[in-house]
This record gives sequence, C-alpha cells and structure tokens, in this order.
Amino acid sequence: MITAPSLAVTKSGPLGLALGNVLVGDYGSEGKVTAAFDADGTVGMTFPDGTKRRQAWVADANYFCMIVKPGADGKMDYRCERNMTAGKKLGQTWQQVDSEGKTVTISIQPRPR
Repeated sequence: MITAPSLAVTKSGPLGLALGNVLVGDYGSEGKVTAAFDADGTVGMTFPDGTKRRQAWVADANYFCMIVKPGADGKMDYRCERNMTAGKKLGQTWQQVDSEGKTVTISIQPRPR
C-alpha cells in the first residue's frame, strides 16, 4: 500500500532523510537524475538532458513513486522505484537496480539553499 503524501511528510517517514534534501541517481555515462522531495507531496526532478519537471510523489517503506498528472491525452505517467533510503546518512552512496533494470548509484545530498 502506498501512503498518501500528507501522511509521509516527516524525516521519520518512508523517504527519511531524502525529504528536504536531494536524491541523486548517477547513471554513469548516461548522466545524473536529481529529485528534490518536498513535504507538500511534490518533487522537482532534473534529468540528464537538463529537462526539469515538477510532479507529485507518494511513498511507503518499499517504494516511492513519481506521478505526472494527466496530459492532454488523459494518460497518467508514473514511475515507481525501490525505496532503499531507510537508515541512510547524508552523503552515503549505494547501488540498486532501477525499474528499467539499470544499475544506478544513489546518494542523498544536502539541498542547496
């Protein structure tokens, strides 16, 4: 079950330290994806090509999902990833396999103020 964003807005919640900081996914030669999760249930994403998007997020202890509201075609766009943020420290890195089967190095970095 995915919790509603309003229930997942504290650093002790499912995203832990990622909330209020920046989750960085390093895909090596393909570039980096950054996700700045906010307590209001939105996430600011920056993709390797420089594209920026703001979308909604939900999370539980197992997964976090980024959700793009329906476009003109009425279709929802979403992507869910394994949530491995529990117990991690700021600056710590770890590897995981993403939902497309790619190995990515993840870290949580301080959000620039």
